[in-house]
Amino acid sequence: MARAELLMETVAPEPDGTSASCWSIPKHGGMRVSAHLYGDRATLAEVTAGETLTQLAAVASLPGVVGPVCALPQVQPGCGFPAGAVAAFAARAGGVIVPGGIGYDINCGVRLLSAAVDASELRPRLATLMDDLLRGALYAPMRLSAPELASVLGHGASWAVAHGCGIPADVDPLDWRGTMPGADPRLGSERALVRGGGQLGTLGSGSHFVEIGYVERILDPAAADALSLRAGQVTAMLHSGSRGLGYQVSADGVELMQRAVERYRIQLPDRQLACAPLASDEARRFLGALAAAANYAFANRQVLTHRVREAVARALAVPVDALGLSVLCDVPHNLAAFENHVVEGRALSLCVHRRGAARGLPAGHPDLPNALRGLGQPVVLPGDMGRYSLLLLPEPGIAATFNSLPHGAGRRLGRAAAHGRPSSHPWPHELADAGIEVRSAAPEIVEECTPDAYHELEAILEVLSAARLARPVARLRPLGVLRG
Repeated sequence: MARAELLMETVAPEPDGTSASCWSIPKHGGMRVSAHLYGDRATLAEVTAGETLTQLAAVASLPGVVGPVCALPQVQPGCGFPAGAVAAFAARAGGVIVPGGIGYDINCGVRLLSAAVDASELRPRLATLMDDLLRGALYAPMRLSAPELASVLGHGASWAVAHGCGIPADVDPLDWRGTMPGADPRLGSERALVRGGGQLGTLGSGSHFVEIGYVERILDPAAADALSLRAGQVTAMLHSGSRGLGYQVSADGVELMQRAVERYRIQLPDRQLACAPLASDEARRFLGALAAAANYAFANRQVLTHRVREAVARALAVPVDALGLSVLCDVPHNLAAFENHVVEGRALSLCVHRRGAARGLPAGHPDLPNALRGLGQPVVLPGDMGRYSLLLLPEPGIAATFNSLPHGAGRRLGRAAAHGRPSSHPWPHELADAGIEVRSAAPEIVEECTPDAYHELEAILEVLSAARLARPVARLRPLGVLRG
């Protein structure tokens, strides 16, 4: 598709006329629906220079897509399907399942915990805590037998709780209470099962992290009170997913779909968008394996939650129960799931793909647990290890994005570019001077994840607020960061 065709028009300008919160790629050429890009003019300039707009138009050309295709702030080019994009497909209209619209780390996500202790109590023991986490969160996998692994794949977070890693209340805030429906442990390949058998309870590498922090500022006192949040209290964020098992399930799915494209004679705008009709046997097989991998990820974050609790308790020399370290939210950002949405006045069952995007259900949504029905689904928006993160609540406008929000600040520098900076770069010293304890399995991981490699959250929040997608509840500041 020629770049000149990807002309943008403003959908939702801000009142002062200086920028816009939403831009549109009108339906044209092979596009079946339009595509919407949420961002300011700086975001638009950034994505126009790359392949993002072309990829969005390609996704909007797939069979059975129900529009618009949405690109959230800090969207980036991906393997055919942009990271930070959302697309929905209707089975009754010949819609498809697209592994590339999920990503290789199935159910990668961020869990946020809040504690009953204050940061001032933890600071003197912070270095000891981070050393303990480095040993426990990276190098202590649970070795699973074949029957145990099958149970993990079928039951998710509840399996971990039943095996001593947490309490029943931990699963209440999770999507599907930590057990994605439709999982079939028999559908994963032998290689996927081998990879999953020795990695449960490990963080993983790349962008995965554990962050010990605190509530720096309350921005919505009423919502914060409802969530039992107060300034100064300790928090913990865990970012991990389905590890090698999920990667293999996704890789196997791409191969399966490449054959399905030929079988069903699907005309693809981009071969990386290999897919199969949602009503097909190939889709059934992939979705069963996908749900099983998602359950593995839920169980993995649950085991990590248990280990963080134990490590904090050891650091403070108190019983685990005295910490009050409870699960506030768990936010998957690489998944596809069937959901009910209203589009142009029609109630539809859609398979919503979110790659690098998180689900956020607004207040009153029937799928929310009773405790959150009047508030909405909390979503944590990670920043970087030197600045701050945000806790958000969805606003009514989120229906326009199929109830989706960004999954984080997004990289400003690619990993290669981050490694290419001068060796005299001062970030490690600046983090230490700021009192932030950083640990990693490898120094180069810290180098590629320094704060200047990420966008700042302020501009993202302005877009989310202008588009009425979300509002901020609290700012979270890091104390210690463990990078995988």
